[in-house]
Amino acid sequence: MEWIHDHLAEGIDCGMKGWLVAFLLQYDERCRSLGIAPLGDRILELLPTGVNESWIWGQLQQFLIRLLAESKDRFRELFFQIAVRDRNALGRQLGPDGAMAHLLIEIKQSGGDSMVEDALASDEQSVRQLGITLFGLMRLDSLSTESMDKWTDNRTAMLIFQVQRDPSFDSNHTRFLFAISPRIENGHDELKSLFSDEMVYQMTNLPESCKGFISRRMEENPENVSETVKAALGRAERYLEKLTPCWRSAINSMDVAGYRHASNVLSARRSREMTRHSEASSPLMGMCRKSYLLYGGDGWRIYSGYGLGGINGTKQYSNSMEIPKFAFIDPEGDDIRRFNAIMMIRQLEREEQLREPAVHDES
Repeated sequence: MEWIHDHLAEGIDCGMKGWLVAFLLQYDERCRSLGIAPLGDRILELLPTGVNESWIWGQLQQFLIRLLAESKDRFRELFFQIAVRDRNALGRQLGPDGAMAHLLIEIKQSGGDSMVEDALASDEQSVRQLGITLFGLMRLDSLSTESMDKWTDNRTAMLIFQVQRDPSFDSNHTRFLFAISPRIENGHDELKSLFSDEMVYQMTNLPESCKGFISRRMEENPENVSETVKAALGRAERYLEKLTPCWRSAINSMDVAGYRHASNVLSARRSREMTRHSEASSPLMGMCRKSYLLYGGDGWRIYSGYGLGGINGTKQYSNSMEIPKFAFIDPEGDDIRRFNAIMMIRQLEREEQLREPAVHDES
């Protein structure tokens, strides 16, 4: 174990990283009993730099779950350090399809609300963004008024700019903004304007999920909806109403001459190319008989060299997804928006750093 301490910083490949994390699970306490510095204190040096090393993240999940059971303070400190090291990879691994999805459940069961609030109050930008991510993944609906009252207007504005910096393609950001709306009511006019503009952007970018979420809140309990949110909802609805005549305009029924024919020709060409490449990929493909799938009415059947197969009934199904409007209409404008958000976060962080010594002097 002392040898591992001495050679840990020399560079370790991915396979060795996973083995060492598994080793930590068994011998971390033994290190403490022998007076050797725990290997868990150097876990950050074993972190993967990519999101595809799922086995290593899985081993790390076991270590963190055990640490969470032993000491929430140590877990919170290490967890936030991991976010600073590689926030994007950590956020993906905590998702439903990630290698650390079970850790998210353990965090929620052990008081995830307080951890989210601690993350949002952090001075580290990556940790604040982790707090927003955890808020969405744990499907939280609110934050404590006591924790939000401790935020300055600058810190609250930083959270809004963090939402702009990392766009979401669902209603998670709208839910987060709605959760901090009570704090907005106590802020200055510039903060209210920034918040209102961002709410309008979210509701017009994804009307079905984001505006639908706010509309449902209005129907369920309008008294719990702040005046700023109500005003933003009105602005979004007026904007979308103005778009209705454009949607019904005759220009949407216009067709490009020759487009349909070119599309059919392209489809047939691709079909021939796929057949040619599949037959060239393996000599066995040329030995297989070709079959054709025939549709008609409410049934389908397969035709091959042996004749027509039996009729099979079709089943109806539907699937839909909402595409973020501004990311497709104006991708450059979306990039400029994120860049401005990054610059504003840096400026507000500098202002907060200059403000803190003055606060201590007054106390």
